[in-house]
Amino acid sequence: MPRANAGYTHAGHIHAVLTRSGARLSARLVLAEACRVAEFDRPETTFTKEQIMRNTGLSLSSVKRALHYLRSRGVLVPIRHFEGGKGNAVTYRLVAIGQGEDDDATRSEGRATVDPVTFSRWVDLHGYATARQMKREQEKELQ
Repeated sequence: MPRANAGYTHAGHIHAVLTRSGARLSARLVLAEACRVAEFDRPETTFTKEQIMRNTGLSLSSVKRALHYLRSRGVLVPIRHFEGGKGNAVTYRLVAIGQGEDDDATRSEGRATVDPVTFSRWVDLHGYATARQMKREQEKELQ
């Protein structure tokens, strides 16, 4: 039986995410930690801000700024539990930006055009491929 993610390699994807992110300093540390705890068979990672703080030595404000930067670039796309709350883990999809059409679909001039919570709900309801198509259609309407 073929795997759902045939062709996906964890190491290759993590390397692409890190090198294409453009992240520096604290954002790079947060992204590296998110990649370190990522699922092995799919490009997803789940963590709390407190875990990132403990494992990187960064302050809460530095972690928040780094996460905001990474989400706005489209490198981390929240897919579950984005509403968060103290001690609640959020699941993110790790995106290697700059991969042709995915680059346009996940960011526009460095900023997401569909807010991450809406996109996350679309993924939960319709699956990633359909949600990405819905996002493209909404972006065309906004132009």
